[in-house]
Amino acid sequence: MSTLLTASPAAVSTDSDSFQRYYEEAGPDYAAWSPHFNMHFGFFRWGMNPLAREAMLEQMNQEILDRLHLGRESNSDSARVLDMGCGLSATLRSIARRLPAADLHGITLVPWQLEQGCNLNQSCAEASRITLTLGDYEHTSCPPSYFDAVYAIESSCYAHGASPSSVSRRAHRCCRRLPWPGSTARSAEAHPPQAL
Repeated sequence: MSTLLTASPAAVSTDSDSFQRYYEEAGPDYAAWSPHFNMHFGFFRWGMNPLAREAMLEQMNQEILDRLHLGRESNSDSARVLDMGCGLSATLRSIARRLPAADLHGITLVPWQLEQGCNLNQSCAEASRITLTLGDYEHTSCPPSYFDAVYAIESSCYAHGASPSSVSRRAHRCCRRLPWPGSTARSAEAHPPQAL
């Protein structure tokens, strides 16, 4: 697996420290939310059992993959994908099962998430295709147009600034051939209207 993606460590600040401390202390509790450590909300489709949380969490992973439009190209199985704020990389593991040759990368600010994500990845057959990096997705060293798709699930809201536009610019810089057809950058977030 390639190791081209690097990121500068997050600037040490009170906000960064409290952010990391929250995820290090609350992180193990996410096992009660999701046995696969999906650290995001689910996606409900009509006909699903609204009490089957893990199925809705996995549906969100599928929705993200569908919106990346990777299945529309003949070489989509070998796509290079970046998760900006990967948590414990549950979405990457889900994508790995669906795209058997994809080169998958995730970046997180939280050392505990990196360690636990790597441990969880080792238990899946697709582990060799998932690379996790400790760092700040706002300051990656990836070259322009390096990824075929970039996404963020409930993580771009942690970016500096009042709007998600800086994250969108970073994601688009990292992606090839924007806009469609080709690479895509997607974000599954909830932002206040004034932030957009």
